[in-house]
Amino acid sequence: MRTERIGFALCGSFCNHPKILMLFEEMAESFELVPILSENTARYDTRFGLADDLIARVERAAGRPAIRTIVEAEPFGPQNLADVLVIAPCTGNTLAKLAHGITDGPVTMAAKSHLRNGKPVVVALATNDGLSASAPNLAALLNRKNYYFVPFGQDDPQGKPTSLIADFSQLVPTIDAALRGGRLAWFSCDFATPKTVKMPNTFITTHSGAGTGEAEANCADMAISELKDYLENGNIKNSVNYPACDMGPAPAQGDRVA
Repeated sequence: MRTERIGFALCGSFCNHPKILMLFEEMAESFELVPILSENTARYDTRFGLADDLIARVERAAGRPAIRTIVEAEPFGPQNLADVLVIAPCTGNTLAKLAHGITDGPVTMAAKSHLRNGKPVVVALATNDGLSASAPNLAALLNRKNYYFVPFGQDDPQGKPTSLIADFSQLVPTIDAALRGGRLAWFSCDFATPKTVKMPNTFITTHSGAGTGEAEANCADMAISELKDYLENGNIKNSVNYPACDMGPAPAQGDRVA
């Protein structure tokens, strides 16, 4: 059993509920899950399943009641109930509300409450208008701090050319990346420390500085020209301890203090 606590919010992309429910039950074997249901998810029976059956399955798998109201979702952040919040499936409706800061249900309230702690939100998109009406909202969240998207793409380019859906098989890897703050694929530096040498996906090079003959010659030329400029004109450039100073040409008559 892993130690991470995951808030798992289900929205009303009903056709994806059977797949998400199976994934939820699989994850419940490895993670502590806190189920959160949108009002539509908890209310409506559809051809894809009954609301009462869905509620029973998630609560049985998680071993706890589902959060189903704004009042129940408000303490999600203050009580630090999760390390990461997953929204799967995330509809275009929920996407729009997240993008515009609208808090009118348990899922958006949980997200707002969770984000106040600076913790990650993982979004698994499922919307028929991802490349049309929802595109600006998608772009806004892709550019917003603490939001991570499960890899997504077109599910039916010919039949539904604007539809986008997440690859739900990549949900857990996305959660792991979000918990690591994994927006960078690699980190490169030229200072080896006990911490950096043990960091994953880190490329460390030697700190050569002006170690080459060409670099040493260029440094010597720069030092001479800048010292001459200071002595003759009082100008300071590229100093470590002083700000840059340009005093202009020296007067034709008289002296000045540099």
